[in-house]
Amino acid sequence: MEFYFTDRSFHLLGIATAGSDHTNDFRISGEIERTNVDAAMVAFTGTLYFPKKQLSKAEAMCQDLNYMLYMDDDGNGRMITITASHADGTGYCIAFEGTDAGNDLKNEIVDAYTATTQMTFEQYFNIFTGNSGWEIGVNEIPTDVRTLTFDSEETSYDRMNSVATQFGVETYFSFSIVGTTMVKCYLNVVKKRGADRGITLRVGDEINRITVDSDSTNLMTAVYARGATPDGSETPINLVGYSYTDPTGQFVLTKEGYLLDTVSNRIYSRLRQNSTATVDGRAPML
Repeated sequence: MEFYFTDRSFHLLGIATAGSDHTNDFRISGEIERTNVDAAMVAFTGTLYFPKKQLSKAEAMCQDLNYMLYMDDDGNGRMITITASHADGTGYCIAFEGTDAGNDLKNEIVDAYTATTQMTFEQYFNIFTGNSGWEIGVNEIPTDVRTLTFDSEETSYDRMNSVATQFGVETYFSFSIVGTTMVKCYLNVVKKRGADRGITLRVGDEINRITVDSDSTNLMTAVYARGATPDGSETPINLVGYSYTDPTGQFVLTKEGYLLDTVSNRIYSRLRQNSTATVDGRAPML
């Protein structure tokens, strides 16, 4: 697979290959493409390797806001905007990351808007992305209409995600690329991406590997909720005095207003005892 690095005017800066092609000074390894269906976004991470004598050229290739063009495994054109890079100091590799160029729409702010009549998805698209260079590609709901209201300003990107949500559809970006130049940018509208075809895939056969990520950074075993302070009061709104019954039994609302996760609290309590946990993150002393 070949990856073409260009500046914002699509001037070619360099070509990198994936795999063991020793004829090219620039090689990409550890490349990962992640698709976020809800946000209509593709994120790409990878590391560019090169001889030390090519450090200056590699830095120019991986400069923020440059484009990286390639064809994915399904033959779709991808255009990634580089958003961050990290040179490790050895002069032999640069790790970089980026998102598909649909995020260029984040640079355009649109005002609050209230439709006065029912409109199609494409009509909203024309209002909120006018003169952006983007076009509607696939459109599976050409005749569906809605009367929508948007109360505050936001980016064109976020506005179109909101329109998609209210139409009950999913969107994704695609690009028509000729050589090293992007010639068409499309926002595609589909009722649902993917389908359940009842196919079983096995690691080592159809799938090379499966990785599982785990993150406990934001783990909470109990929450004491506080809201705004009403006029005339010195006490923020809280859950004291409310009652809640969790049908699974995992969550318990105490009389003090703590929402306690009994399962996580037993596992991650400070004293790590398998007895009934308390809201302060420890098991009671025996």
